[in-house]
Amino acid sequence: MKVLLCFETHLLAEGIVKLLQELSESLQFEIMRTASVTHEQLLNAHFDLLLLDIDAYEADVNSLLLGIKKTDPLKKVVFVFDKYQQDVLKAYRNGLDGSFSKQDSSDGVLAALSVVLNGKVHVPQSIILHILCDGFVFTEVDARLNQLTKREITVLEKISEKSSMKEAARLLNLAPSTLSAHKQRIMKKLSLSNGQEFNNFVRAFEQQQKSPTGLGETST
Repeated sequence: MKVLLCFETHLLAEGIVKLLQELSESLQFEIMRTASVTHEQLLNAHFDLLLLDIDAYEADVNSLLLGIKKTDPLKKVVFVFDKYQQDVLKAYRNGLDGSFSKQDSSDGVLAALSVVLNGKVHVPQSIILHILCDGFVFTEVDARLNQLTKREITVLEKISEKSSMKEAARLLNLAPSTLSAHKQRIMKKLSLSNGQEFNNFVRAFEQQQKSPTGLGETST
């Protein structure tokens, strides 16, 4: 299997090569500088696995991904980034095989690469949070929660735990109308314009509660 690494920092690329060598001794590697490679070069390059530093890539990464998958659906593509970008979420919808952050630990990167090399799609927990929101992407959930009072967060917790507002109101010992008023205040503070956006945020909140750090790695 031939692995093409496109990174702006050669040291980072070499570090990932060492991790890949731990997973398989049969891999062949080529390292290219991201800023000097063109869209056409990558589309025509010979590789089985591409690891692309999307922070340094100037062209549209999703256009590149679609072009690669159209030419050869068996080619695997992994995006590497410093901070989450909406392009990454879109890329998963376009066939991205995996992604990881430059801030991830060696074990986290190894886990991601192992999943992809085994023919599966690797989706970090932080990306799953966005996917679960059905296109209504929430970033910095903790920062949004800081806008709420402790009581409002408790209300949000009970709403996320229960299947109906009526049941949540019963657990909070509130009249349904009072709980509805709490909900409206929460929506206003978080700039949620309708019930669907509120439900999406509740789902994001619920996922954040299950994985407080947002850094766990999950495979699909």
